Amino acid sequence: MKKKYVVIFILLFIFGLLLMFIPSYMNSKSNKEIDNTINNYKNNSVNNSYLLKEAEDYNKKLTKLDIVDSFIDENFKDDKDYNKILNLDDNGMMGYIEIPKIGVKLPIFHTTNKDVMEKGAGHQQGTSFPVGGKGTHSVIAAHRGLPSSKLFTDLNLLKDGDIFYIHVLNKKLAYEVDNIKVVKPTDTKSIKLDKDKDYVTLITCTPYSINTHRLLVRGERIPLTNDNQKIKRSLSMVDLIFYGSITISLILLSIFMFILIKNNKKKIKKRKKIKKKKDNKKEDNSIKKVNKKVEVLDDKKSEDIDII
Repeated sequence: MKKKYVVIFILLFIFGLLLMFIPSYMNSKSNKEIDNTINNYKNNSVNNSYLLKEAEDYNKKLTKLDIVDSFIDENFKDDKDYNKILNLDDNGMMGYIEIPKIGVKLPIFHTTNKDVMEKGAGHQQGTSFPVGGKGTHSVIAAHRGLPSSKLFTDLNLLKDGDIFYIHVLNKKLAYEVDNIKVVKPTDTKSIKLDKDKDYVTLITCTPYSINTHRLLVRGERIPLTNDNQKIKRSLSMVDLIFYGSITISLILLSIFMFILIKNNKKKIKKRKKIKKKKDNKKEDNSIKKVNKKVEVLDDKKSEDIDII
């Protein structure tokens, strides 16, 4: 195998690995930043019952939900009263969502404007604050497939009966998925208040990378128990492709290295044969030269004897 082909293969292999690992590295970096944000929030979430009361009072005033598409910036209104509620650190974070099945833990910020959606999940303005209570319906939105973070990329893996958690201040609420729908961005009929229910709906774009529709995953409040916290995580298609690609790449590299080593062994063997032939030829030539000298000497001796 020619050296230039070896170099090209190695460069392509390294380039391929970089393409796989860069998004993974960026997502890992984003997760660390998210964890730091959540940990800071936890440390400051002491006894803040007055903040919860403000959110509960806001929710009671909602007679119907004012829903618009979560992913269009132009729809948002600057509401100072709304922005103050549950704004513990003045950074817009009101809590965080945890979805164990898909390994998601994201801060929830006020509104779903562009800046918010780049760093976590957004609370849909005009819906209930996610503090629980009968007659409430909170809407939490996040992107899928950002280069820097997975966010709600694997939301499609959730099924009826799966559980997610909302953490607000020192309160933890459990929700069980009871309804999953795919709708057009303008279709908000299924997101409404029910006086006897406590709902949270999670929203993201679908299909993946095409984003023409919205995936709605609704959860109904259930009691928080130790049993519903033992949840097995699922591997997403993105994870399977990533780990599968690494495995295939390593297999291909192993095959390539095996062929390379085998070819090198053949080349070394061939060189040794050629060297041996050359050495034998040299030896034969040396022997011939010696024999010739001996013959010359013998002839000379014979001539001397004849003269005598």
